[in-house]
Amino acid sequence: MYDGKEWSSSRSSLTGKQIAAGLTMLPREHVDAIVASLRTARSVRLVPTLAPASRTALLTILEFDSEASARHWVRLSGLVSAHENETRKEGALRFTNAKETRLDGASVRGLLQEKTMVQGELKFDMVTIDAHRGPFVVETSIVGDPPSTAAHLKLVEDVFAGLGIAK
Repeated sequence: MYDGKEWSSSRSSLTGKQIAAGLTMLPREHVDAIVASLRTARSVRLVPTLAPASRTALLTILEFDSEASARHWVRLSGLVSAHENETRKEGALRFTNAKETRLDGASVRGLLQEKTMVQGELKFDMVTIDAHRGPFVVETSIVGDPPSTAAHLKLVEDVFAGLGIAK
């Protein structure tokens, strides 16, 4: 889906402080607990080489101390999304048409979030999946011309398979 000849990538590791910064709207005890359970977090940001502002795909792999912590991350992601939906109904950057779907399939369990983002005259779709297997979470966030849900789910499955994490 993301051919290296057409897409540029940058990789990074995320710290607990960076993770906590994205969760500031949650109660402190939830943030402290999830950060304490985090073992590692790595991210890859992909943009089309010829039009880097047109689309972005962010793939993050998080490893927690347990499957329960990974499931908790997915729940927190849903809470953060709901908060964003409420607080960004108006203003320069707004979320509209927000939809959340629980994923309970045999190979992908987690949360699918689909939104339309509006900034001035610009309007673009954003799709995020947070899926867990054991203590691992694969989080994908694709902005601008996201793939079909089936293709997006396959991407998540392929990432898990590439990590050697069985269904």
